[in-house]
Formats: sequence, structure tokens, C-alpha cells
Amino acid sequence: MRVLLCGAGQIGALHARNLAALDGVSDLWVADVDSARAAALAAAVGAQPAPEPDAFACAPGAVVVAAATPAHAALVRRCLERGIPCFCEKPLSAEVDETVALVRESEAAGVPVQVGFMRRFDAGLVALRDLVTGGGLGRVHTIHVASHDHEPPPEEYVARSGGMFRDQLIHDFDMIRWVTASEVATVYAAGAVRAIDYAERHGDVDTCALVLTMAGGELVLVAGTREDGTGEDVRIEAVGSRQSAAAGLNARTPLRLLDPIGVEAGHAPYASAFDRFAAAYVAELERFLAVARGEAESPCPPRDALGTLLVAEAAERSRAAGAPATVRHADDLV
Repeated sequence: MRVLLCGAGQIGALHARNLAALDGVSDLWVADVDSARAAALAAAVGAQPAPEPDAFACAPGAVVVAAATPAHAALVRRCLERGIPCFCEKPLSAEVDETVALVRESEAAGVPVQVGFMRRFDAGLVALRDLVTGGGLGRVHTIHVASHDHEPPPEEYVARSGGMFRDQLIHDFDMIRWVTASEVATVYAAGAVRAIDYAERHGDVDTCALVLTMAGGELVLVAGTREDGTGEDVRIEAVGSRQSAAAGLNARTPLRLLDPIGVEAGHAPYASAFDRFAAAYVAELERFLAVARGEAESPCPPRDALGTLLVAEAAERSRAAGAPATVRHADDLV
């Protein structure tokens, strides 16, 4: 299958390397607003720079959108208009109203769209979801989530990121919804600036703590930070009446254990989210190629992605009000 990759930045480069190594990709084309950057990435992975000025002139059978967030909606719409299956990095749009419109348009067009929440393809999280939804843990009481980025992003990224809840924590909100196969009912969020003073200049925070109440009554505790000096720490623990289980807690978790009994030492900590979820990034594209071939349903269609964005929106309302906020639901808006 001929694949067009739109975006040659950091995440685009990761997807380019992964796509170039997949057997299902016959040829790969790379497009970017910076044509020199697109050409350089294409050369580095054995791909071709997309034709200008219309990258879609290469007649792709599938499109992967990894451009900057403001470009996502327009690129997805071009795919819908042409009937081309599309993979889009989160979010479809940073705005709820535009995301609602994209859900309607994609469902009316009947064109497969997969939104890039890669944690749904992490082996540990898949196993945890099976335990939670299959009753292996018994009655789940609480869930604990740690979301600690290794190094804070630069100010220019924070300025256009949409905020910590819509950018970093949105992966955790999606993970919680997916692992529990349930919806978030309310969010109580607090935030602070502890690592990067420029976050405040953009109305953002770099440290947060949240309590989520699920539709079934489970309580979820989330702690997030933009800065963990040791490495990338993303883990989730579910506590049940029968047993408890954790995903993301292993010899590479950047957590110094002070008890005499611990995990095996001598492993390098995860350096970044790309490192922590390296296998998941590959698996999500493998699934997308199956979706594009008509062999599988999208594992994260636009309506599902909207549900996750609405949790982030509620977290923002809660932090601003200093009180719990009710989460709106996708089915009520579309």
C-alpha cells in the first residue's frame, strides 16, 4: 500500500521509521510545510518526498497525519473528501466544537479514521484491560495513575500545546477509559507550576493531581508532572477485591526502590514516551494498515477520541472553578 505521511517533525520522524520498516507499506511519501525537512526525512528512511504543491497527487492508499495540531482537521477532511483511510495523531482538533463536526463528517462519509492513542497497543495495558473487564481483579475499588514526563517541553511547544490536560494527560484519560471500558462521570483537578515558570505565562500548569469518578463508582487518582529527573514514568495500578495489578511498573521504571526486596537492577530508565511505548507505536500502525485494507475496524474512531477530549475539557473547568466538574459525553453532542 502506498502511504502518505503528513508531518516531518519529531512524531512524524518516528512514524516514518516505523512505516518504512513495515511489510504492508509498498512505498512511503513524506510531506511537510517545510519541503526541505520532508526531503531530509524521506532520504533518511528510504522514502520519497511528496509532490508539491499537492502532496495528495501521489495517490496514496492511506494517509498518516503527524503534522502540528492546527493542521489535523483540514488534513483529515481532505482524506474524507477523497475516501482515503486516515490515521491521525491525537487530537483530531484541540477544540471540542470542531471535533464534534469531524465526528459527524467522518461517520457520514463512512471512511475509516483511526486516532493515535498508542497506549491501547501497549502489552501491559492490554493485559490489565483484560483483567479489569473480565473480572480477574474482582470488584475494582481504586485506580492509581502516574504520568511523569522525563523532560519538560520548550516554551514554544507549551504555547501551542492546548494545555497540560489536552496535551500530556489526554493519553492518561484515554488509557483510563479504555482499560476500564467505562466512562468518566466527574473530574476534580488541581494544578501548579513547579518545573517550568513559562507554563504560567500561557495559562498552563506543569504539575497536577486529579480525582476521577467513573460511571461505575470507581475512584481514579492521577498524578502528573512535566518533569521527572530520572526518566519517563507512565504506570497504572488497579486495586480490586480479588487481586491488584500494575502496568508500566518494571525494571526500567524510573523509580528508586528503597526496600531491600525490589525488581532487578541495572536497566536504563525509559528516556521518553517514544521509548516507553516504542512497541505500541509500531503496533498501532500495523493495525491501521489492516484498517486501511478493510480487514479490521478502527480501534479508536473519532467519536471515541471525542469522549477522551471531553474528559480533558472537564479537567480544565474543574481546575478553573476549584470544584468537581461533570464530564459531557460524546453521544450527547453528536
